[in-house]
Amino acid sequence: MIFATDDVYVDLTQPTDVDALVEVYNSQPAFIRQHLGRTAVTREWMAEEMKAARDAGFWSCKVVRQSTGRVIGLLDVHIDAETYLSLPMIQRSYAHQGIGQHVYRALESYARSYASRMVRVDVVMGYDDRVRDFWVRNGFQAVEHITLEWNGSTLPATTLKKALEPAEGG
Repeated sequence: MIFATDDVYVDLTQPTDVDALVEVYNSQPAFIRQHLGRTAVTREWMAEEMKAARDAGFWSCKVVRQSTGRVIGLLDVHIDAETYLSLPMIQRSYAHQGIGQHVYRALESYARSYASRMVRVDVVMGYDDRVRDFWVRNGFQAVEHITLEWNGSTLPATTLKKALEPAEGG
């Protein structure tokens, strides 16, 4: 386990998690259409995506409900002086219950403990304004407009960043 909240924990994905991660992705059909131009992802796609994240220096992580042991979300993260959070996603049936908020707060605390001074997230424009609003509510500010290349798609996005105060005692 990397870090936890009262309800969930975040840990590195394993090859045995592929089916559960496919279920998380496929619970978000609008995301898949907007970002990937398809209707669903496959086991093979997911396994390649996990490998690509690791090859790029990210931790491919799962979000697990503590009470059931069920994978209910995912995120890729690279912890450094500037922590880069990529693809945070909670399964649709668990959305809007505060889980994403709790995971983000725990991630922020974890990043601080490793002397990270900034968190970055890129948000695709024209997808869902609630996503950008979530990050703004959590103290992020837009710093630049960029273009993301992902799985053969070119996506206009905004980079948002948040400065972190040093961890207590750090």
